[in-house]
Amino acid sequence: MSSARRSARTPFEPRPAASSQQPLRRWKRHLYRTIAAEVSALTRYCDRVIHWLPREDDCGHLLSVIEAPERQCIRESASFSDLVAESDKRTVVFVNGTFNHHNDIQSLLAGLKPKLSRTSRLVVLLYNPYLGWAYRLANRCRLRTDSLAGPRIKPGSNV
Repeated sequence: MSSARRSARTPFEPRPAASSQQPLRRWKRHLYRTIAAEVSALTRYCDRVIHWLPREDDCGHLLSVIEAPERQCIRESASFSDLVAESDKRTVVFVNGTFNHHNDIQSLLAGLKPKLSRTSRLVVLLYNPYLGWAYRLANRCRLRTDSLAGPRIKPGSNV
């Protein structure tokens, strides 16, 4: 892929695999494989997986290890295609951690619902806010990086 092609990436194209950026640590590869195995229990029977609204720092490795015949990444909410007409294609919409950092989850889901068909499924990966201390410790030890300092859902908050 040429450098001009890389800079003109559309919202539908996944980012380059993590292996082309920097190698993932062994424990992180294991964690992604474990999560992917759980998600793949459903997606292997579907026709495609759409990774919807990944975070900016998402390298795409988790999507690449999920078992599915077709994988797609959509980075912008407005560019989500209408799936209502699909009656024979099973689609999984995968959301990884977006709800932990978004202010208005209800509006995201309300905008998504009219675009889904009866054969579409939503798979959401949430991170436990009660383990915030463990995430901060992992950041300090450089085991993990969290570049987005956006809003977080706090335990006990009425979102």
